Amino acid sequence: MFPLYVHINKPVNITISPQEHIRTLFVPSFLSIPLARTSFAFASTVLRLLPARSFAEGSLGKSPQNPIRFDSVVLSSESSRGSVKCYLDCTHNDYYLSIRITKLDLQGNCPTFTISEYSTLMVDETLESANFPAISIYKPGDANVLAKATCNDSAAFVDTVIRTSTPGRKLMVGFDSGSVGKISSFEITVTPYYLGTSYSCPADHFRCFNTKDHCIPDSITCDGVDNCFDNSDESNYLCTGRIGNLPLPLFIILIIVGILFLLALITGVAIYLRRRHLRKQNNKPEIAEEFKALFFPTSTFSSRMDGS
Repeated sequence: MFPLYVHINKPVNITISPQEHIRTLFVPSFLSIPLARTSFAFASTVLRLLPARSFAEGSLGKSPQNPIRFDSVVLSSESSRGSVKCYLDCTHNDYYLSIRITKLDLQGNCPTFTISEYSTLMVDETLESANFPAISIYKPGDANVLAKATCNDSAAFVDTVIRTSTPGRKLMVGFDSGSVGKISSFEITVTPYYLGTSYSCPADHFRCFNTKDHCIPDSITCDGVDNCFDNSDESNYLCTGRIGNLPLPLFIILIIVGILFLLALITGVAIYLRRRHLRKQNNKPEIAEEFKALFFPTSTFSSRMDGS
């Protein structure tokens, strides 16, 4: 078993999610092949797997019991040799995951690229011997392959979107770059989403325009990453500004609608009070006559006497 290494030329502090503390991210690679340099945009983690010159042993993401925790992630790599497996676990526990393969170029002696989902772990035990201690190796216990590409069919996977079968699943991304000399590469975008009711999403979520029920967290909108895969979560309409977690245009529309509703309500109340006042005025002469007849009957008697 070969050691895994990571680039730590400049350890990068990133925010995995708004709820988690800032940590130093180490992402593994294989046989001195650097796996990752890391950058980020707002709450979303953007992992860039790029060549580097200095390396040291890392831990995060190289085993299924210690996966990379993410809010949303862009994962990419370029390599001409070696292989790696990267394990990902979303901070949104009960969400589906959608994975868009934005780039996949497999060259040389037929490298492979695999995306699998899993939720449970199993342990392979290696018994202690005279020369080696006992070893426990964790691996996914219910791995289900979502996509497997080779040099023969990699072009067909570009711009395709695959989804996990049930909520709360984790991902295992395997990349074997094949023979030395030919550079292979890939890039994927992983987005958590919640299935809302038709054309309706819970609070603090955004409904992607290209679906009627895919709701992504507000925290991964307007972050420079196309998480909806139609760019609706990065549109000018949504990202020109926010007030109280609402896009500025939507906030202005709601204010205008609220003002119009208030004006209509005031007008309706004024019309009602005016009509009520007029009805009271029209009823006053009748009331006056009844009052006069009741309390001043002599005037009626006098008029009768005069008539006689």
